[in-house]
Parts: sequence; structure tokens; C-alpha cells
Amino acid sequence: MTAPVLPSINSYPNRRTFVAGTIAAVAAPFVLGKAHASERQLSGSLSGANYAIRVPENWNGTLLLFAHPYRLAEDPKSFDPNLTFAPAEAGYFPELEPLLIGKGYALAAAAFRRQGYAVREGIEDCAAVAAEFHKTIGKPRQTILYGTSLGSLIALEGAENPRGLYDGVILLSGLSSGGRPVWDRVFDFALAFDVAFGWPDAWGKLGAIRSDVSFGKDVVPVLRQLLSDKANIPQFEFMRAVGGFPPLGYYDGKMPNPWLFGNMFFATYGVAELQKRAGGNPLQSARGPYALAEQDAARLKEAGADVSALVQALNHESRQINPEAGAREYLAKNYSPSGNLKTPVLSVHSKNDGFAPISNESALKSNVAKAGRSANLVQAYTEVVGHNAFSAEQMMASFTAMETWISNGKRPTEASFLQGAGFLTGYEPPVWPTR
Repeated sequence: MTAPVLPSINSYPNRRTFVAGTIAAVAAPFVLGKAHASERQLSGSLSGANYAIRVPENWNGTLLLFAHPYRLAEDPKSFDPNLTFAPAEAGYFPELEPLLIGKGYALAAAAFRRQGYAVREGIEDCAAVAAEFHKTIGKPRQTILYGTSLGSLIALEGAENPRGLYDGVILLSGLSSGGRPVWDRVFDFALAFDVAFGWPDAWGKLGAIRSDVSFGKDVVPVLRQLLSDKANIPQFEFMRAVGGFPPLGYYDGKMPNPWLFGNMFFATYGVAELQKRAGGNPLQSARGPYALAEQDAARLKEAGADVSALVQALNHESRQINPEAGAREYLAKNYSPSGNLKTPVLSVHSKNDGFAPISNESALKSNVAKAGRSANLVQAYTEVVGHNAFSAEQMMASFTAMETWISNGKRPTEASFLQGAGFLTGYEPPVWPTR
């Protein structure tokens, strides 16, 4: 194996640029598009959540309701009463919104009343916007709720509890294994950092991250220093293997948020914000011994790592951390999918997603099968290195497939997701790792 090549330390963003780039990539803010004179455009606030609705003159009867991804809890834009949010104008596909309006779709979205891990807020605020649409515009022929990243959990809950508001759901870069597994995997990554380099006291303790930890000021400088020494490559590879993240994009300093940096953001700032919400530590280390996948162990050995020593340290009793019961329950409620899909669900995911690993799709498929609802799930895959990195063509294919499915009751086939549009055929994702 050729060892990963770390870019020059100067190619990594500075603190300010990196934090801005990370959040832009995880959750780009939405900008209300310019309305045509003939379209109807509404905006306002519902229980403290800003919302926006656009209805073109040639409305085709379909409403696309967007559940947005993670945003910084203290993002000042979240509290700007004059700021409205358009539903599809995200930094990943800015050309999509005018395309959808031109094809006659009505669009709607809410900026949740609270940011951070705002699953419950997102569930309630999206439902409120859908109800407001019914009240002010009328009942759509069909409503499709679609969510990216954190928004996928909100959308998945809408598929299991549609409330008479949603006819179909699309998950994009889904965290579809559920809140507990997703955050426990983040915790695995943090534990692996502790094994590799030691957890700095300035960040707090594992299971009790400092409530005011600053990713830019406290974490980024440590990562930059460690990355300046190529001898640390085996330890960083160990972290990647434990977290189950793809190698492509893990180190690339040209990306706005290499997976290594982005996942350390969630392992520090993200966990601290989650602890505040949950009222304590909701995370749990593995109940059985950690074991690396065979290919990861082989990759580590080739990189010069002492795999046995690293795994033994990860399994040491000092890293057996238990959650607080009430906090663990908070995470279960926000949100643990049952798999009991009441509406059609289309899940679209890149196999090289380093924030929401593709194995989420195996967990989703298994969960839905156990609930006896496999007929309500279709999964499609792309190969791009990125999170929420879908082209307008792929998004349109997804909306069209869901619209048709709702209309005629027939599940989409691979013919709806062509290779020419960047979809993979015959792909099976790896299984969600056991802990």
C-alpha cells in the first residue's frame, strides 16, 4: 500500500477559514431566490422558526419541502428575524431552485427555531410549514419531504409518522442508522484519537467535553501540529479505520473540510452541543471488544502501525465509558428509526461520503426489512467524493422517481438512476460495523 500523502501544512485552512469552510460544506445557508412577478412567495416565522414558500404560476401540484442539515448552534444568522430561507438554494446545487420553479414545483423550507443537533425542532418546524402551506395555499396533490444529512433524520421520522402531511420522503447523505449509532460512531473516532495522541485536557474529558470548547481555537491548532509530522500517518489511519470513513478525502487539504477535520469537529464541538441538549453524556463506548475490518488492519500494517497494540489500547477498561441514562434517552428520541415506513422512501448516498458513511444504508435496509416494510424503500448510490454533493441532474432524477412512485404505486428501478447521470448500478454498501 502506498501511504497517504499529507499536503503541506500550509495547505490546510487557517482557523477562521477552516471553520467557515466546514460549516459551509456541512450546512450551507439558504438564500431566498428572486421571485418572478407571476409567482406567489410567502415568508415569516412559525413558533420562532423562519420559513419561506415559493409557488410558481404554473404550479404542477407537487410541494417539495426541505429539511436542512446541521448548522452551528450559535450561528447569528439563525436568529436574524429579517432572514428568510429558500428551500432548495444550497451551496451544493445552487442551480436547482430556479430549475424546480421553472418546472412548476412549489418549494418550502424552515430555518429551525434552534440550531445544532436540532432533530426534534426540525421535525416540528417542517410539519408546521407543511400545515401553513395547506392553510394559505391549499392541499398539494403530493408533498415530498426531503432532507440532507441531519435533515435526513427529520425526513425519516416524517416517513414513519407522516401525520397526513407527507406522501413520500427522500433521504440525501442519510444518517439513517439513527441518532444513537451515528453519535456512538463519532465517539469511537474520539476514542481512537485518544489512543493515537492522547485527549488534550483543554478539550475537557471524553464523555464530558468542555461546554465552551472552540473548534477553531482549541482543536484546529492541535490537528495542524500533528499533521505536520508524517510519522503520525499510521495513527491517523487508525482513527479513520475505527470511524469507518473512506480514505478518499480524508486528508485532502484542497477540500473545504477533509473528513479528518470535519469528524473532529463533531467529536468536539458537536458532542459538547449535544451534551448541553441531553443534559449529560449520551454516548457509550463499545460493549464488546473493538475489532477492525480485515482490509483496514492490513492497510494499517502496511503503513507501519502496531495494530494489536492500538486495538488493545482502544479496548482498555479506561475507555469503557457509560452514558447517563436520561441523556441516552434524549438521543433515542432524536431520533431512533423503527423501520416502519408508512410512505415511500428513496435514499440517495455517495459511497465516498466521509461524514455519513455509506454503511448507514445497510443499517437502514436491515431496519426496514425487520419491520416488514422493504417494499417502501429504494436506495440509489453515487461515487463522488463528498457529502450532500449531488448534481442537479441527480436531484431531478430523484424527485421525478419519487413523484412517479407516489402517482402509480410502482417502486423505481435502476432505470430511474442511470450511470450517465453519475449513479452506480449493482452496488451493495458495506455493513454497519458491530461494536
